[in-house]
Amino acid sequence: MFAIFFYVGGEVAIGSNLVTYMKECVGIIQEFTAGRFLAFYWGGAMIGRFVGSLSMSDMENAKKYGLMVSVAVLGFGLIFSITGFHIEEVLPFLGYLVANYFAFVAARSIPSRTLGIFATINIALLVAMLVFDGMLSLWCILAVGLFNSIMFSNVFTLAIRELGEHTAQGSSLLVMMILGGAVVPPLQGLLADNIGVHMAFALPIVCYVYLMWYGFKGCTIRK
Repeated sequence: MFAIFFYVGGEVAIGSNLVTYMKECVGIIQEFTAGRFLAFYWGGAMIGRFVGSLSMSDMENAKKYGLMVSVAVLGFGLIFSITGFHIEEVLPFLGYLVANYFAFVAARSIPSRTLGIFATINIALLVAMLVFDGMLSLWCILAVGLFNSIMFSNVFTLAIRELGEHTAQGSSLLVMMILGGAVVPPLQGLLADNIGVHMAFALPIVCYVYLMWYGFKGCTIRK
């Protein structure tokens, strides 16, 4: 249950504080421009969910991987056309799209492995975001959306497997844990008031550390 709590909490906390971060730490003052960048965070999550659904399918690898690339390119094209950036301005996101593809390949369509790998990557991105400044830092945090993409579905799948007749009850409890989206963002806001907006993004790292542990070890069913 806590995996859903931390996933929703981390994702919403980042999304809720991104515009403030862009204004105070990156120098992007205009709301319209900040919104264009924010589209890559939520749009990246959308792309990742479509690509992730293909990665978990049973089709042969050549067809699967080809469709994954096609969907990623189409998704990027949609976001790119809506936001109106020049291509050179969004090249970092293309690099993260490539990394996202290879992370899916490395996970080998195993939900627990995918969750663990993606949580590990998000930890690395958040650490890099804290270390660096400016646009480099911004693209690190925007890329987190790509790797958030499959977490809800994978956690849900792992949590309810083998529950048998208790599946409905387990599912209800998991849905209740989206409460994390109402708890973690205010905590990050409190941190921002005391240590600054930039360093407050250390809090979501805690969320992803738990998700990494859950993916690699915590989801194992103990007999």
